[in-house]
Amino acid sequence: MMGGVIGMDTEEGRGSTFWIELPEVATEQDYHSNDVEQVVAVEPTSGGGCRYTVLYIEDNPANLRLVTQILGKNPQIHLITAHTPELGLELVSARHPELILLDINLPGMDGYQVLSVLQSLDSVKQIPVIAISANATARDIEWGRKAGFDEYITKPIDIRHFLETVDRLLFDGVEK
Repeated sequence: MMGGVIGMDTEEGRGSTFWIELPEVATEQDYHSNDVEQVVAVEPTSGGGCRYTVLYIEDNPANLRLVTQILGKNPQIHLITAHTPELGLELVSARHPELILLDINLPGMDGYQVLSVLQSLDSVKQIPVIAISANATARDIEWGRKAGFDEYITKPIDIRHFLETVDRLLFDGVEK
């Protein structure tokens, strides 16, 4: 499933060697050494192209790839990502996305601090923000909602619930 190979070599009386080969992927260090905006280009499947920009602020490359794959299937969404809170705040000011997805456990500034900054900026404070977090207790979710997140999605992500939430916050009241 990952495009790799599993094998075994055996020699009677000497033992067996088991091995696995996986394709090389970028390491987290490679990922963090690139301090530029990550943009996912979505090719429209029908007329109209991308209508909505969504920003995902997340430091974990695997989580970024997952959400990229999920949202990449919607031709109306242009996803931009930031792997640091600081870059995310710069992109919010520069791009004014229609929706922000925000991890809670970020290096330097946590998601609550980022949300506080967003809420203090008149030009962006009306943008809906969805918390996406592995902090999944009822108390965590309650704190997130009290802090001002429009929604709180827990990891592992329930894809159907995630898509319904994104659709509701992006498309409600707007003709699709």
